[in-house]
Amino acid sequence: MRETIGAVHDDEVEQLFKGLGILEDIMLERLVCGECQRTISLQNFRAITKRDGAFILSCNREDCFGKFAAGLQKEPR
Repeated sequence: MRETIGAVHDDEVEQLFKGLGILEDIMLERLVCGECQRTISLQNFRAITKRDGAFILSCNREDCFGKFAAGLQKEPR
């Protein structure tokens, strides 16, 4: 079953990551943008999805988010 979260306020990002079980990875700089490989932080996070059991994240660079969003359009629902 696919869960959709439309938007998360900046104040709620940390709680989102905690609920997904990836807050520690974010804080320890273990996760990177799926497009540019830049380390994801609470400050530069833009979007997240899950593919094949792994989280795919996008940083806040416009070009990275554009590619991320385009990739979501291609995924089967």
